[in-house]
Amino acid sequence: MTFDWRQRSTAEIETHFNPRIAVPTALDLMAEQIAKSAETRASLNGQLDLRYGGDEKQTFDLFPATNSKCGEPPPAQIFIHGGYWRAFDKSDHSVCAREIVHHGISHVSLNYDLCPTVSLDRIVEQIFEAIKHIHRNAASLNVDPARLFLCGHSAGAHLAAMMLSQDWGGNCPIKGLVAVSGIYDPEPVLQITINDEIGLDPATAQNNNVLTRKAVATPPVFIAAGGAEPEGWRQQSLDFADYCVASGINCRYLEVPDANHFTIVKEFSDPTAPLFQQMLGQISAV
Repeated sequence: MTFDWRQRSTAEIETHFNPRIAVPTALDLMAEQIAKSAETRASLNGQLDLRYGGDEKQTFDLFPATNSKCGEPPPAQIFIHGGYWRAFDKSDHSVCAREIVHHGISHVSLNYDLCPTVSLDRIVEQIFEAIKHIHRNAASLNVDPARLFLCGHSAGAHLAAMMLSQDWGGNCPIKGLVAVSGIYDPEPVLQITINDEIGLDPATAQNNNVLTRKAVATPPVFIAAGGAEPEGWRQQSLDFADYCVASGINCRYLEVPDANHFTIVKEFSDPTAPLFQQMLGQISAV
């Protein structure tokens, strides 16, 4: 599969890169996820709205591991939510913590300020600051600073991937990365109606194109996309996989049969799902 969005009409680009158009039931699926996330927060002993910076939404939720299957202190999975950089909240994705904590892994769910209140450049900086904060304060958070694993869905996968090219001073704390249903070249967004809400400009899109940046951190990367997602969206994950291979990064790619952009999130909380098993295996291997 090779999809060149530049050769497509404006209407086609919208179909391939606007998930709410590609999935007519998107709002219903999100409402179901939000309800399950509320149930998850009620059932887990989480520490909510911890701060990692001074901006309004620089907060995170910590759901501690419920056992010591992965040792003490436990590793941490740091999750970045999607929403095309302009929507949703960490609390909408608490369901992603529901099962992983029972495998001896603490789950950290990041918030960040949204476009157009802040720029995409600033959001990337916030994620960078969050990871450094968690690493620096690992002892008080009771997580292992030597076992921090990054995970993101959709725009969150883009933000996770952007961490590969940040200046870590030769000491990147990320030991593995899971990128699910991501967009890694933001340029197509300039052509779709959602950009009326995001406010992305060509210079910012280019600066945040994962595929043209040099990877300075090379942890193992697991990439997944939904088999029912539009061809253009899946091409982004394939291009990111090619980027990882070219950068000398150990990379695996999985296409989840029949999953669309929103149902693939269910894989995070299904311990029988291949995506969950790959995610768990990446963390357990360190």
